Amino acid sequence: MVQSQAADAKAEDAKFQQIESCSAGAGAVLALLQCDIEAQLANAQQIQMERQLLETLITVEAIKGGVELDIPAQQGANQQAAYMGAAQGGQ
Repeated sequence: MVQSQAADAKAEDAKFQQIESCSAGAGAVLALLQCDIEAQLANAQQIQMERQLLETLITVEAIKGGVELDIPAQQGANQQAAYMGAAQGGQ
């Protein structure tokens, strides 16, 4: 009976050593997971910044297009006003 208990103790010790090794490795796994998550978050932040830059570029291009359309319209309106003024002044 004592020999059986002693043999079980050795098996238990081996199992505890295995659990301890696994537990020590778990810390490394958790650190690796944390690094991976941080890398994914950095990528997500980069994507957000790229989207913001794209939105800004679209806004700038839209404003630029509006100004480019407005300039000829403004010139046409000024010419029309000049013609109207000349026509009224000539009467």
